[in-house]
Amino acid sequence: MSDSQLAIVEEGFEKLTNDVENTNDPSENNETNAAEILSEEEVNEEGVREETHFNGSDKSFRFPLSRIKMIAKTVPSVNLINSEALVLIERACELFVRNFSRNIYQVTVEEGKKTVSRAHVDSVVRTMNQYEFLDGMLD
Repeated sequence: MSDSQLAIVEEGFEKLTNDVENTNDPSENNETNAAEILSEEEVNEEGVREETHFNGSDKSFRFPLSRIKMIAKTVPSVNLINSEALVLIERACELFVRNFSRNIYQVTVEEGKKTVSRAHVDSVVRTMNQYEFLDGMLD
């Protein structure tokens, strides 16, 4: 990947994560950039990314890079995908799921419930513009 292409990917990644970072608790330090992501991760033989946690948490989830590659290749204009791009896509997915889950959890707690229900997910999708594209996906 050339420097100009990497700069474009980093810029897009930063735009994507800005919304996520703006909704996070300011006391948490979740800021990362592409160079940190690529330097602190290793991919094992199954294509699963191993992550070094910034906040010391041992709770994590990982998306298989092979599946991300397979999904990305369903787009007709995509022929080849660089491994760095795969890691960035995986990280973006991770941040999206983390943020979405936190928002659903907040709605659940605000309603005084202990169990997340479909109504909580629907509430987040309806009330937050960033999840508007998910409207009707659970029907």
